[in-house]
Amino acid sequence: MDSSAETRKADRVPCPSKEVCLAYAAIEQGRYTTLDAADTLSTFMVDDTLDPGRFMETCGNLIATAAKAATGERPRVTVFGEGTQLLWTRRNVNAAIRTHCARHQRHSDPRTAECEGKQDDRP
Repeated sequence: MDSSAETRKADRVPCPSKEVCLAYAAIEQGRYTTLDAADTLSTFMVDDTLDPGRFMETCGNLIATAAKAATGERPRVTVFGEGTQLLWTRRNVNAAIRTHCARHQRHSDPRTAECEGKQDDRP
């Protein structure tokens, strides 16, 4: 084991349960990532509006990174986000709808998401 791995192991608090140990392992292996919702939104929102290109770049990179770390016979990536709720709380209804649709659509381009609302709809 190299010295950096030994340092990480030595700095770690002992696992209080099997689940916590598994979570630590997933984080170290890149299989579990946490991000601040507001910080992440700031990477693809422009003037309180979803920028589809930036959204695809940000989310695509996150998913690609997670996919590389996925293991098993049928590796999967699961995404949970709080950005839509945060936008809703900020009363940016249009962006909340667009972000929700872009996250849940099966198309590669969020501009084609089937969403109610228009770009000029503001709360």
